[in-house]
Amino acid sequence: QYDKTKYQRHYAKIVQRVRLREEALKQRIPTWANREAIDAIYAEARRTNMTVDHIVPLRGKTVSGLHVENNLQLLSREENSRKGNRFKEQMLWHSPTSPM
Repeated sequence: QYDKTKYQRHYAKIVQRVRLREEALKQRIPTWANREAIDAIYAEARRTNMTVDHIVPLRGKTVSGLHVENNLQLLSREENSRKGNRFKEQMLWHSPTSPM
């Protein structure tokens, strides 16, 4: 359930996180990135009600990826939430029964 009062209480933090993410994206897009391909991936995500995930996180703990088409994948909201800000090799350290 959407909680409007909670959203209003945390609005400044939400805006700050969005701005930080947008800035991180700008810094992680190389000049050679295929922006049309990236836009197509985001359009497909909207069409299929999926989320776009960076395979190698833009600001990971051990490695940082780029905002390029080869580093994007479509995941359900649940899968993306479970993956979090981890790279595949980092996820291997978690046992299948433990939460990620």
